[in-house]
Amino acid sequence: MEAVLRKWGNSIAVRLPSAIVKECELREDRRIEITAEEGKIVLTPKKRRPRNDLARLLDKITDSNRHEPIDFGKPVGREIL
Repeated sequence: MEAVLRKWGNSIAVRLPSAIVKECELREDRRIEITAEEGKIVLTPKKRRPRNDLARLLDKITDSNRHEPIDFGKPVGREIL
């Protein structure tokens, strides 16, 4: 597949064909690593960080990182305790 380099601001840009984007499961704003190997340009999608979910976050709570209960005083409005 062939593409053409174009000026984009002070840089040079290349458009990726949609077939390549689909095959590599890329999307706009996806981070990639750009390297040069033996005179060739290599684009490698960065690994996605796993999304945090409540269960995963709760699993990280331990006795050593858990704080003591905090007393906020008596209710001053219509709080339900």
